[in-house]
Parts: sequence; C-alpha cells; structure tokens
Amino acid sequence: MKKRYFIVPLAVLICIWLAIWIYGYLTTGQVIITSDNPANAISLVNINDSSFSLSSRHNLTAKLKDGQYRAIVTGAAGEADQQINITGRKTFRYTINPASVLTTAEPVVGEGARNLVAGNDLSYIETSGSNLHQIDSQNNINQLGSGQLQSVRWINALSGVGLDYQGHLYSIDNGAVKQIKLPTAYANYYAVSPDGTIYIAYGKVVYRSAPGSVFTKLYTAKNVFTSLSAFNGGVTVINSLVGDSTKANKPFVVILRDSGSTIQKGIQVSESAVWSPDGKYLATTNTSGCVVYDSSLKMVTNIPTSGASNIVWLDKSQVLYVVDNQIWSFNLATLRSDKIAQVPLVNAINEIAVSGDKAYLYLSIVDSANNSSIKRLGLHGQNTPNYIYQLQDFLPETLDSFSLSLVNFTGPTVNIQENPGTSPQGDLAAASNELTSNGFDVSKVTLKLLPPILNE
Repeated sequence: MKKRYFIVPLAVLICIWLAIWIYGYLTTGQVIITSDNPANAISLVNINDSSFSLSSRHNLTAKLKDGQYRAIVTGAAGEADQQINITGRKTFRYTINPASVLTTAEPVVGEGARNLVAGNDLSYIETSGSNLHQIDSQNNINQLGSGQLQSVRWINALSGVGLDYQGHLYSIDNGAVKQIKLPTAYANYYAVSPDGTIYIAYGKVVYRSAPGSVFTKLYTAKNVFTSLSAFNGGVTVINSLVGDSTKANKPFVVILRDSGSTIQKGIQVSESAVWSPDGKYLATTNTSGCVVYDSSLKMVTNIPTSGASNIVWLDKSQVLYVVDNQIWSFNLATLRSDKIAQVPLVNAINEIAVSGDKAYLYLSIVDSANNSSIKRLGLHGQNTPNYIYQLQDFLPETLDSFSLSLVNFTGPTVNIQENPGTSPQGDLAAASNELTSNGFDVSKVTLKLLPPILNE
C-alpha cells in the first residue's frame, strides 16, 4: 500500500512535468540572425517585455517563447530594425545588413515651407507670409494667387485644394487659384482624395463634392472631431482628443465610404493620419510609435519608435517617417525598418514629401542656426557636386547694392536681387566677380538678375 501511495504522486508529477515540457516545446521557436559584417552589433528585445534583451555581434541564435520581438542591427554603415513574430516549433532565419545612411541633404531654396509637392515644379506655402509659391523648371520662384493660405491638400504636383485663414477653400490647377463655392459659411476641416473628391466638415456634418459636382451632405457625427483624411471612395473622420473623461471627447475613427457604409472604432490616431496610395492602409502615429491599420481599422503592425512624426507613403507598401533628425523607412511586406538618412546640423525636420517620380525626398527643415529652408535627398544614389554645398555655405549674402541667394531645383541658380533705391547697372558683373573672388566657377551656375524691389 505504501508503495502505491508513492507511485501515484510520482506519476502525477511526471504528468505535470511532461505537460509543461510539451507546452514549452509547442510554444518555443528559434531565431537565427546573421549580419555579414563581424563588427555589426545585434540586439534582440521583446516588444511586450522590456526586461528581456540579448545582444551579440555578427550572429545571434536564441530559443524564444512565442511573441513579438525586434532585432536591431547597428553598424558603421547604418541601422536596421526587424520585427519578428515567433511561433512554436519553427526556426526563423534573418540576414540583416544595414544600408548606408544618407548624411548630406542638397540645398534647394532658402525659404521656410509647408505642404510641399514636387513634380516638374516645386510648390509649397512659404511660412513667413503664408503665400503659395512655385519654383518652375527655370528656377523662377512664382507666387500663385494673391491670398494667404493656411494649408494645401495636393492631388498631384499640379493640382490641389487650399484653405485660407477664414476657412474658405480654393482650387489650385496648373498655377491658377480659384475660390470654391461651399455649402456652408466656411470649412472647419477638409480633405481631398487622390481622384480629386473634396470632403469638408462644418461642425459635426461632413459634405462631399466629386470632381465637377456640388457638395452634398454625407454624414453627421454624434460627437465633435478634429480632422479628415481622404482616400479614393471615402473619407476618415478622426477625433484625436485625449485626456478627457467625457464620452463626447474620447478618441475615435470613422471610415465613411461614398457607398454609404461606415466603420467606427474607439482608437487613437493622429490628425496627420494618411492613407496609402491604394487606399488599403492607414498610417498614423501615437505616443509609442507608428501604427498601420487596414481598411477595416484592424491593426496591421505597430512600429515601436518613440517620437515618430511626418508620415508619408513612398509607395503602397513602404512608409517613411521622421525621428528627430533621422528619416526611416518601414516595409509592410518584410516588417523591417531602415534608417535611410541622418541630416546633420538640423534642429527640426518639419515635413517630408516624396517627388512624383520618387527620385527625391524633399525636406522642410530648420537648421542649428534657426534658419528655415527646403532641402532634398536623392533616393537613387544621385551625386551632388561639392560646389553646391559650398554655395550653400556662402549664400545668401548681402552687399551694398544687391543680395545673392541660391535656388537649386533644376540646377544651381544664383539670384541677384537689387536693394531698394540702387541702380542695377553693373550688378551682374559685380555678382560674378564676387563669386569668382570667393573661389566659385561661375560657368557652373546660372546668374539671374531679378527685378528691383520697390520702396514702399
């Protein structure tokens, strides 16, 4: 009998141990991470457990419980961040080689800017006067329209819709700016889809206008909201307010389709949430990083990057975003982030915009001397001559009778602006001599004499 009493507890313990072993076996996977450069540092962290961390160089192999992990590989060339979803009884292999990081941004023009769009021309709102400017293919800076604009939502590089400070909307088409007739006194918020459909909000009501048609009422919200974001076939109503205990001011998102269907969820997204070009994904930021949702507002992925901002889509599967003075790309297909640029001597990158041909990334920046300007990064390894950067360091310059400034959208142009009350006679030759005396080859730049500024 005593022997029986001993065997039964032992059998129970063996069964418990076996169950634990089987569970561990079924819920444990293996990851093998390699990097070609032996000096590259590899860190492996658990996204949901900050106490877990492994590190190595060149390669790292580990058995892991089911869950979400990040493999961060850092080297002299750059940095990459790979999301890994471990599931039991599987081995996951990754070769992670960070790409070289861009560290120099080519100067374009010394103006502060917002709402950039680039194609054959470069258009933007210059921040000092809120005027709509356009740099054409001849490097001329032209003002479009006569009013001050608060923002522009671009359809493409030639057309868009602007909002002034009184809530009036304006169509922008091939340089022509014309006021749009609204069904309300003004618009609180607005959005424009890639096919040109305009959505406006007035109070809790959303109106819609397809290209060439009048506005019609689309939706009335139960609670106040803070922004709109459009895609082909619909618009997203966003309330990004936080920290309010009342039901009326809790965050929410509503997807309104032109067909009449709606999807609503109580999730937190930023006012700058933006749809992918094909309308399948919505990218946004929150306090923990970037989040991507699908068209049903189901989370696709969370990119755990604190301080991320200025999200734009490079294409239908790649997102670009800013962290401090760095620019990162995230690939939805591979779940990998890569640092593509680190812009030196910059206090802030206020905005980024991909050119229509995807050859350049345009930046609106404030440098360490608190000067605002537009710069760009070549996304296909374009080389910028050193004298362009030397011109950037030298210009702008103000002399007794004129000032010099650089415009470098389609090639380096040095603008010669006569000071009020001075004669333009000889200024072109004097500007050429000034550049030559400072070591510049004037044959590599275009000198352009601008009309004089009139005394007011």
